Amino acid sequence: MTCDSWSSRELFSYFAITAHIVVEDTHVEAEIGKVALYGKNFLLAFHVLEGDHSGKSLARLFYRVISNAGLKYKVSTWPQMTSLILMQIQSLAQ
Repeated sequence: MTCDSWSSRELFSYFAITAHIVVEDTHVEAEIGKVALYGKNFLLAFHVLEGDHSGKSLARLFYRVISNAGLKYKVSTWPQMTSLILMQIQSLAQ
């Protein structure tokens, strides 16, 4: 997942969360006999930020979005880092 926040020229602040996954193309595999992988991206959230947009408030928003999307325990980096990252985000979100 990637997150980005920015401000417009009119000073409106925005926050977006994008999910990235790797998908196996079974049609190509059937045709050429090799595994073909490709990336897919999904915009999970796009919010206009109002008020405080500190790291703590962005962590709360991120945690709420991945929880509501059912992705809280599906986020992965290196296996040993996933639980540590989620614990830190969860503690910031409280």
